[in-house]
Amino acid sequence: MKIVTWNVRGVGSLEKKRAVRRLLSRGKVDMLLLQESKLKEVTPRLSSWLFGNIGFISEFVLSDGNSGGLITCWKDEFFSMESKILSQQFILLIGTIKEVNLRCGICNVYAPNDDGDRLLLWKELSQLIRDSEAGLIDLSLSGGNFTWCSNRSTPTFCRLDRFLVGPEFLLKFSGLVQNLKPKSLSDHNPISLESTSIN
Repeated sequence: MKIVTWNVRGVGSLEKKRAVRRLLSRGKVDMLLLQESKLKEVTPRLSSWLFGNIGFISEFVLSDGNSGGLITCWKDEFFSMESKILSQQFILLIGTIKEVNLRCGICNVYAPNDDGDRLLLWKELSQLIRDSEAGLIDLSLSGGNFTWCSNRSTPTFCRLDRFLVGPEFLLKFSGLVQNLKPKSLSDHNPISLESTSIN
């Protein structure tokens, strides 16, 4: 199993579209979560070019002006979606990871920079997952400590991006690790959530 998240900072340019497609076709990715797509519209042609003929299903949230926008895509043989909740800040998919028959929620989140707006988002998400029997776990990050860099003469480094997983997910997938991927075309590094074996 391999899920990748990446704050792509815009997927409108041909170079970034190619990078996304390359990641999906060569990276053995089962699911991809993109933040800040900055797409104001998604045409069937764009969707087909990015995901269609390599066997991915996708859900989109369009950008609000020049910020935001989310894309979640997955292989049909990996995940079966039962329902979805789309918001300006998140895409929540409820369904089953087929290879381990695990019914779960997978949420692609783009949190706002404003503290008050971010607090409202976390309250909303907490209400959606309140039925979860246990808390979410932030696994250690392999390959580095930071996922974002300001790219200034005196750079600022932060860990902004991460996967949070529930205990049942850890029981089904042993050897679960978060891996920092090399930075490419964005000030955020992609992160993969990978499992070495299935229980």
